[in-house]
Amino acid sequence: MAYPDYLNKGTASLDAANWEQSLGFADNAKLVIEDSFATLSALDRTADYTPTTGGIDYLWFLGGSPIVGADNGVLKVGFEGVTTSGGYTAAPNLIWATNGGVLHLEMLGAVANHDANLFNLIGKGDAYLHAGRVTDLFVGLTQFAKVLGSFDVASRLIVSGRGASVHLEYSADALPSLFVSQLGGSVLCERNVSTEIVQAGGSVEFADESTVPLWSVYGGTAKPLQGTVTQMDWYGGELDFSSTRRPVTITTLNNRSGKPIPSVPSNVTITSVGDDFSAILAGGGAVSL
Repeated sequence: MAYPDYLNKGTASLDAANWEQSLGFADNAKLVIEDSFATLSALDRTADYTPTTGGIDYLWFLGGSPIVGADNGVLKVGFEGVTTSGGYTAAPNLIWATNGGVLHLEMLGAVANHDANLFNLIGKGDAYLHAGRVTDLFVGLTQFAKVLGSFDVASRLIVSGRGASVHLEYSADALPSLFVSQLGGSVLCERNVSTEIVQAGGSVEFADESTVPLWSVYGGTAKPLQGTVTQMDWYGGELDFSSTRRPVTITTLNNRSGKPIPSVPSNVTITSVGDDFSAILAGGGAVSL
């Protein structure tokens, strides 16, 4: 299908007959829901997708304040998989750019066959990702997003917006990389970050018992709540140990900020401190120099 298919204005049901081209969630569909204020229905699109090879290209919500799921279930959609089928990578597979509302999304099919390339959550409503996998997830503006444990972000979570807020629940699948831009946003991360956290602004709370290999802090507030950080490079912003829940170990803290290290409580251990400001400590817990 060469052109996007728009949901008819004022329509609540997602059945195929209610789209301009009457195709709905057919394989390779490009779907746009624009300026909807409806509580959408017919959310389970299991019958529309072809296991293994089928799925839509994208689904975009633009404007309006639609209610998509909750008491009336979750939106169940199959995307054409980028891992096995090549998938659709020319534009985001999901855009949630509304003025309000709520989205509950479950991706259909095995993640190896029906994963997506890019989700952009850049609205003012709430989005709940229940199950599935996407390569990159971008959250901006004043969006709240909750990534539940059965949803996997396979490469990068990028947060960029002063009012953006993301909660990542625990998952056996690690998040490789977390980036928070200078525009800010807040992140509560309860799953392993296997490669790096790069923070230029906002607030990042790390609350998993696992090990983060590298956490680079250029701005904002970094809050290790539990677990281990192999290397923390502190260039700017603030370190905050006041909310630590369980033991925290920072194997190497490279203080390049020109600031004293803040008070370290007894359940925080900094094994070694590097760089020019290594001896400037505000006191408290265990620090080995």
